[in-house]
Amino acid sequence: MATGQSQPSQLQPPTGHLNDVIYIASAGREPFHHAAYRSASRIVAANRMHFTSRQAALDAGHCPCKKCKP
Repeated sequence: MATGQSQPSQLQPPTGHLNDVIYIASAGREPFHHAAYRSASRIVAANRMHFTSRQAALDAGHCPCKKCKP
């Protein structure tokens, strides 16, 4: 459904399988996590950003979580 507003592509689920998602971050916070880490599962779906590489998360301005150390 089109809303007339474009959203950054990283807010959309990846076009491949969700198994391809390795890292997850919240749109409003800096750290990114391993997809299997418990903090990643607590991110509200509307704010969840998916990354298939560590470098993509870094390039988007996120820093690695200090606990799960992705």
